[in-house]
Amino acid sequence: MALPKLEVASYTTTLPITKKKVTYRPFLVKEQKILLIALESEDSEQASSSMLELMKNCVLNLDKVGLLEKLPTTDIEHLFIQVRIKSVGETVDVGIPCDNCEEVAEISVDLTEAKVEGEVPNPKIELVNDIGMTLSYPTMLSVQNQTPDDKDQTEQIFNLIYESVVNVYQGDAVYTKDDMERNELEEFLDQFTTEQFQKVQDYFTNMPQYSKTINFDCPKCETKNEKKLVGIMDFFG
Repeated sequence: MALPKLEVASYTTTLPITKKKVTYRPFLVKEQKILLIALESEDSEQASSSMLELMKNCVLNLDKVGLLEKLPTTDIEHLFIQVRIKSVGETVDVGIPCDNCEEVAEISVDLTEAKVEGEVPNPKIELVNDIGMTLSYPTMLSVQNQTPDDKDQTEQIFNLIYESVVNVYQGDAVYTKDDMERNELEEFLDQFTTEQFQKVQDYFTNMPQYSKTINFDCPKCETKNEKKLVGIMDFFG
C-alpha cells in the first residue's frame, strides 16, 4: 500500500547582499538529522558543507538564484536562518558562558531579531599612488577553499585574499586573477607595509554579518552579562 505524499509549503525571501529573491521550502526531518550531526561535530568545514547541501535541497528556484557556493556568505547565513525559522521555529537555545565565573547559561534567542549589521566596504583597496587591488565579497566557495591546516590568522587572510582577489591595477593597467600565479600574488602581498595590509584585513573583518546582542544574568553568580552573537556558528555551533 502506497502511503500519501505530504505537501510542503513554500516561502520567499530576498537576500541582503545580492538582493536575489529566493523561493524555498522548510527542511525535512531526514535533512535536519544530517545538519544536527554536522553542527554537533564542532567541525566548521563539515557544518558549512552540510548547511550548503541542505540549502540546495530547500531552494526551489536554483535556476534563477545560481550556484549557492558563489553567493556571499552573509546571503547564505540569511537564507539558512529563514529556512530554519520555517522548519523548526523562531527560537534557538544557545549556551553562553558567564564573563565572571564561566558558568554556561542556556539562553533562548529569537532568530527573527537577529539582523545583518554593517555595510559592504569599498572593494577597491588603494595602496599607494595609482596602485591598488579589487576584492570580491567572500563566498561559501572561498571559505571552503581555506586550507584546514592554516591555523594562523595571517595565513588565513592570505588564503582568503587569494580566493577573493579580482584584480591588481597600476594606473590603466589591470591584472586579473587569471593573469597571475599564486606565488606572484604572495610576492606582491609581501611588499605591503603594515598599514597597507591592515586595509585589506579591514575589508574582510568589516563585512556585514548576522548578529544579535544578548543580555542575561548569570544563573550562578548573578553577574550581568552582555554578549554579541556574530555569524552563523555563534547561533548554532
